[in-house]
Amino acid sequence: PDIFDRFRGIDEALEYKYLISIDGETAAWKRPEWIMASESVLFKTTTKFYQWYYDGLVPWVNYIPVRPDMSDVHEKLAWARKNDAVVRQITKNANFFAQQVFT
Repeated sequence: PDIFDRFRGIDEALEYKYLISIDGETAAWKRPEWIMASESVLFKTTTKFYQWYYDGLVPWVNYIPVRPDMSDVHEKLAWARKNDAVVRQITKNANFFAQQVFT
């Protein structure tokens, strides 16, 4: 199945365990914030774009990094599916970060 089949609003997206934030012409604005505050794990593209809180984020601690061209997204998804305990810890770390930084 195509993992990028259609747009989902926030309420529907939060039903999923794995959520991605993809930068476009600028850094993604609110999406990483609400994903990190949720029960989902953040897959985040690594790009030149920057948000004020990015200095506090650590790959594999607060999110799962994905190449800007998304060429490794299937590999990272397969890894996440095989490493559920690590993914749960990344999600907890992101939740703590979101609570400390965004509230």
